[in-house]
Amino acid sequence: MAAAIAADPSEGRRWGVAYATAAFAADLALARAALATGDVDRAEAALLRASRREAPERAEAEVLLGDLASRRGDTAGAEARYRAALAARPGLTAAVVGLNGSLRSQGRFAEADALAVRGGQGAGNPRADALRAEARATQDPEAAMRLLREALTAAPSDVGLRLDLARALARLDGAAEGRAILEAAATTPEGIYAAALHAREEGRVADAMQWLARVPDRLRDANGVRLMVLLRLDAEVAAAAGPAGRGSVEEARRNLLAIAVRPDPSGAAPSAAVRALIAAGDREFAATAARAAARVPRAPVGQLALAGVLLDAGLRGDAEALLGGLGGDGRLTAGEARQVALLRASAGAAATTVARAAEAPPARPEPVAFAGGESRSPREVLGIAEAVLRRDPRNAAARYAAIEAALALEDLGRAEALLQAGQATAPNDPRIALLDARVARRSGDTRRAQAALTVASEQRRAQIGADRGGAVALAAARPAESSRRVPLAGDGQGSSFTTVGAIRAASRAAGRSRARRRSMIRC
Repeated sequence: MAAAIAADPSEGRRWGVAYATAAFAADLALARAALATGDVDRAEAALLRASRREAPERAEAEVLLGDLASRRGDTAGAEARYRAALAARPGLTAAVVGLNGSLRSQGRFAEADALAVRGGQGAGNPRADALRAEARATQDPEAAMRLLREALTAAPSDVGLRLDLARALARLDGAAEGRAILEAAATTPEGIYAAALHAREEGRVADAMQWLARVPDRLRDANGVRLMVLLRLDAEVAAAAGPAGRGSVEEARRNLLAIAVRPDPSGAAPSAAVRALIAAGDREFAATAARAAARVPRAPVGQLALAGVLLDAGLRGDAEALLGGLGGDGRLTAGEARQVALLRASAGAAATTVARAAEAPPARPEPVAFAGGESRSPREVLGIAEAVLRRDPRNAAARYAAIEAALALEDLGRAEALLQAGQATAPNDPRIALLDARVARRSGDTRRAQAALTVASEQRRAQIGADRGGAVALAAARPAESSRRVPLAGDGQGSSFTTVGAIRAASRAAGRSRARRRSMIRC
């Protein structure tokens, strides 16, 4: 998806949302795996990255960030995160419960009571909540959609559930039906807000503004006011970038630079302008605009937002320079100071990985021998495995082979991307955790490698139902001896590839299983 965006920036919006959704799922899976091992810093860094993505489901990350802030005693930071979650997904039970607790911890009992009365805590439908949780846990989009339909039947007045279902339908080419489901409930300010929010997620900025305009200013709540500001900014940035499509690149640059240097305390304007330049493939001028924006006095939250955009775009030097200036800012809250530290750590880790890759002598990938006398290069294996994964992202054998091949080619970026997708689709697979340890070791992250090995051991013990220790877990998670083990380039230990035949057989079996399910549904 990243390659598609880079190849055709004009399609950035369409591909960008899909990429953000996929990357968000990988970040969330990474954060949950880190939390399971007690690595709070790594989990929080992944959650911060997830919260910056333009993914419809980002409320899940905001809730977890709120929970972490609450555990640290940062009640104000927790409140901000829970409110951000409710802005992204109205009525989310976990966010309402968290916000209620945060308000009470600050002694704001009247606000907490008003929150409960407005349809928060105590007004949820337990069956609908359980079905929604099951839908979030499943890896089958069609099954998730069916569960959400059932949940909506149990709680037809729940606007948030309608939004969930509309988002699920949009991923399955059912955007028109999803819009109809949302718009049928757009008779209240809450329903109108949900319809406007979904329209913005689909890039229909004019439609979203028309929806919000139906609510009088005096009845529009803080989320509605904030959304209208963002929609106006979306329209302004799109108009500013418009001349580039007509060949007037310099005019578009001037327009976006003017937005970037605007003294916006929140940082939304400079962040939007820099994102637009990056999406257009103009990374060099994006860095120039970011440096100009960084010189404009603004609140730390605005500078943090801009630093996050730069870091996500791979502009580490500019991000580090901006964060370095923030380090001694006396206006930083405890939560903001922690964000600065985590962002600086992320920038440093990324730079270290790149430097090690640049310094390492080029390794010549060895051919890989397979059972039955088959011998292929890692590049061939990677091509075959990725082709299978495009058809069936949950094909475990293909994913193992693809990650092994990427490691053999010293392509750590691709191995990391394949790994994160595997963590999202199979979070309890001990072999994925073992591969996480190998990728971490190659990147020089010993702490992450040790944590991943611990996870692999625990997951394998859970599979076999008996505690035999880490050695048994690691041995049991290795591939069958029918595949010959060969040393991979740059790896000091024996490793193994799943055979191409096994990948293809698994793919055919998965295809037959899907065909049987479709036949049963038709019957």
